[in-house]
Amino acid sequence: VYAGTLEEPGEEVTPKLPYEPVSAQTLQMLRNLLQHPKQLNNPSELGEVLFLSGHLKEAAIAYKEALNRKSPDEPGSAEDRAKLGGKVH
Repeated sequence: VYAGTLEEPGEEVTPKLPYEPVSAQTLQMLRNLLQHPKQLNNPSELGEVLFLSGHLKEAAIAYKEALNRKSPDEPGSAEDRAKLGGKVH
């Protein structure tokens, strides 16, 4: 038995984000940080927050910086690079 509700035909469905959206003020602060991506402590983590809150353009900048920091010689690097690379495109 289905306990949920069905949308009416033609009704617009708004997808739910896994995280709460970041505020405009916070987003501006993060954009300022992204102006100097080499200074980020953890660009991968910042990219994840931005990605999950729907700010894909900003997330791509952070993910690219994380990719640049990954050495191909590090153990597990190929897997990490593949995960990050999939989010950048």
